Amino acid sequence: MNPQNAHLDTETQAPAWWTYPYVWMILMGPCIVVMAALWTGFIAHQGADKVLMGEMQAPTLSAAQTEKNHATTRTPHAAPLSMEQQTATHLGDRHE
Repeated sequence: MNPQNAHLDTETQAPAWWTYPYVWMILMGPCIVVMAALWTGFIAHQGADKVLMGEMQAPTLSAAQTEKNHATTRTPHAAPLSMEQQTATHLGDRHE
């Protein structure tokens, strides 16, 4: 083999893939996302609230809250709403 040809062969060979900076930019994106997810999971696990397994009670409402709550102000023996009133109530308009 001629030494001049050997020199040309080494010049035409492409450098290894890890020598290109764009390869590292592309690979570092997903790596950073995975590391951020693991870090977030670690923080969430360390600061997790304790689960309370006590007796569950329904929240109590004050008299003012009960008056403002439309579901509790209707009496069971009230006349049913017409279809127009039901539709208007459902859409947010009040026709009483």
